[in-house]
Amino acid sequence: MSFRRVFKIETMRFFVYDGGDARGIVSTPATVHGICEAAVIVYGIEKKRMNLLTKKETKILLSRLYWDVDVDPEHLYQLLTGEKDRIGYIDVHNLYYRILTTLNWYDILNIVAPEKLGELLSDSVLDKIRFKDLKEKYLYARKQILQ
Repeated sequence: MSFRRVFKIETMRFFVYDGGDARGIVSTPATVHGICEAAVIVYGIEKKRMNLLTKKETKILLSRLYWDVDVDPEHLYQLLTGEKDRIGYIDVHNLYYRILTTLNWYDILNIVAPEKLGELLSDSVLDKIRFKDLKEKYLYARKQILQ
């Protein structure tokens, strides 16, 4: 059995097999840095195997991002899916910024389509993040995902 990649995250070890199937042995929760490494594996798994959220669950998460603005969660959902370009001053890059700075990595993977991860982790979005450690983690995730 040949391995394409092996990721060791503290006491979590994942194996990615040549067939694209991911399996892991988990004994403790991963760190935030580990979550970024685990994302590489999640990204490689077929879409049907991911725990994608329903539209209703996604809108609930999106509504939490803009607690300080009166905006319809349905409009945020349409912005996320590309049906709308802008909601007032909110564009897709502003939405991605709020997603990255508010949600945990697994929620992000559940609401952002895999083909949009490159846009989510683009320089125009990451440059807005003030916290150096958070920005570095997303830069690392981008490097691993887009190899």
